[in-house]
Amino acid sequence: MKKQIKQPFLYGEQSNIKQAFPIVVIILLLAGVLGALLFNTVRLNGTLRKNTVDYANDVSAQLASNISYRMQTRESYIRNLADTFSGMPKFLLTEELLERKAQYLEMEKIFVVNGDGSTIPADQNLAGLEQYLKEHPDLYTDAQIFCSDGSEVCFSAPIIRETGENSLLIGIRSNDMLQQMLQNVDFKNQGLCCVVDSDGTIVVSATDETPFLELSDIFNDNTCLLYTSDAADD
Repeated sequence: MKKQIKQPFLYGEQSNIKQAFPIVVIILLLAGVLGALLFNTVRLNGTLRKNTVDYANDVSAQLASNISYRMQTRESYIRNLADTFSGMPKFLLTEELLERKAQYLEMEKIFVVNGDGSTIPADQNLAGLEQYLKEHPDLYTDAQIFCSDGSEVCFSAPIIRETGENSLLIGIRSNDMLQQMLQNVDFKNQGLCCVVDSDGTIVVSATDETPFLELSDIFNDNTCLLYTSDAADD
């Protein structure tokens, strides 16, 4: 009698195990598939992120290289022109000559600031520059590039004469061309670009400056800087 009671019970257990086995296998297979999908998704996201960063680095590097070339070329022009003027008699340094040089170098204007504050042309307006010149006397000894405001960049070089009466040659170039270069950068509508100086001050931006002003802390901390260049303007 005991055997007749146990046989149906054991048979029922074996039957339940057989029925549950396919379900367990299916669950394990689904878990494996989901795990593989999750792994591939994470891996794909990592690859896409790396490709995006690499693309942004390449674009930024190319743009910075182009800007640097333009900056260095104009800086060299002004420095060589100042050296030429250094050996010329003062009476040959005329407004007409400066205008012709400005047209040749594709600059808005080129003028001279003498040590006594007088200028060539005589009516040259130094608004926006006067204070900067007072604060940076080294301009009369070293060629430099600086920004007077958000719309133009200045290339300066000293005119050093044997008499010791040094003057300052300044060429002005607007940021229009540089702004156009920034606007042409394609970040696939996922980013913006601008040029900042070493202090994190925005020199020129492709669009409205508001988005960049909100990121001033990032610029100052260099926490999100993809590419930098010693030159920062056109």
